[in-house]
Amino acid sequence: MRERETKERPQQRETQGRKSYEKKKTSSPWIKKGIYIVMALSVVAYMGYMIVVSTTKNIETDYAITYECSETINADAFIFREESIIYRETDGILAYNAENGSKIVAGSVVADVYADEEGAKNHTRVAQINKTLDSLGGFETSNNVAANAQALEGKIDETLLEYVDSAESGKYDTFVTSKANLLENLNKKQIATGQSAGVAGYISKLTAERDALVETLNPKGEVRTEKAGFFIKSSDGYEDILSVKKIDEISVSDIKSALTSTPKEVKDTAIGRVCSSDEWYISTVVPYNSSLDIRSGTSVRVNIPMLSSKQLKCTVYKAHTDAAKKETMLILSCSEMDEGLALGRKEKIEICIKTYDGLRVNSSAIRMVDNSVTGVYVLSGVTAKFVPVNVLYRDTGFAVVEYDPKTPGTLRVFDEVITKGTNLSDGKVVR
Repeated sequence: MRERETKERPQQRETQGRKSYEKKKTSSPWIKKGIYIVMALSVVAYMGYMIVVSTTKNIETDYAITYECSETINADAFIFREESIIYRETDGILAYNAENGSKIVAGSVVADVYADEEGAKNHTRVAQINKTLDSLGGFETSNNVAANAQALEGKIDETLLEYVDSAESGKYDTFVTSKANLLENLNKKQIATGQSAGVAGYISKLTAERDALVETLNPKGEVRTEKAGFFIKSSDGYEDILSVKKIDEISVSDIKSALTSTPKEVKDTAIGRVCSSDEWYISTVVPYNSSLDIRSGTSVRVNIPMLSSKQLKCTVYKAHTDAAKKETMLILSCSEMDEGLALGRKEKIEICIKTYDGLRVNSSAIRMVDNSVTGVYVLSGVTAKFVPVNVLYRDTGFAVVEYDPKTPGTLRVFDEVITKGTNLSDGKVVR
């Protein structure tokens, strides 16, 4: 019985295997076709995706920001003034009573003469204390501590920027002054906010020190100025190279000679000079094609980086063009004066002939549509939007376009401008 059952089982397995094989054989062509279709669709989809990515979605953007720049002429300039040299009659150590660029009146004692260094040093210290006491005068009686502290915060920021700028540019005289102003404002803030022993005690201490030093001062002589004007604590030997009295006779060759001139010998008794006119002059020679918009009587702005961080307002006193040599002679007048400007003579200048105020965008973002309309594409959600622009100024790597926030449909601050992308069009999905 068992033998019979054993023999029947292999036969059953063989029969079931044959049926299964026949079933698989019958259904395999449909499976293969399905697999082939799925693979083909996947390849098509992938190729389509790669085409879309390569043509539209490979974009780069940058933000439009407000920007102001100037079209400038860079030139070498010679500065001249109506100057008179001040001489002393007594030998000794000088202690100045006036700073560079300060305004003085006729008959002023611009310096005292001492027999030794100690006397001159004490004189200088007395002047420093007097200046500090003058600056602290408004803080002793003021009850509005918060307002004083807030005002001083702004002054501290301002003097700190001047200090850093003068240190980076190598303007030593401005550096010394800005450092002193910064320390003074920091001390005044401590006083105003109660972080010191009190302004009354501080003033009392300074006053006592000053009074003690004054008792020791015994100058052997003094130096007075016969003329009023701006004071300068040195003579550089260039005072007579170009004359203000003969300003209308100055030629291109005169300016070129001044720029290559060497200073005259200065006498040992010269202690400084006074610029007796409120106006001083900047002379230069520039290429003819760069000065077409400059005319006598017009206003221009001038930067003198090595003398001052501020932009000077100047008037074109004279503009004369030599068409044959393709060059223009310019004489600019200016009435602004400070410690740094007082020392100017041969300087590198930048004449700002035009100023452009608008939105800055990358040069690669500027496109022309239909060969007539200039504009940029901005990212609006996931689509590109074309915005027409009016280009005011172009430079290396960027352009300044007109900013008109009152007109709908114009470029706005912080719009995300597309700087890189191909096959762009208005309304096209790009992200």
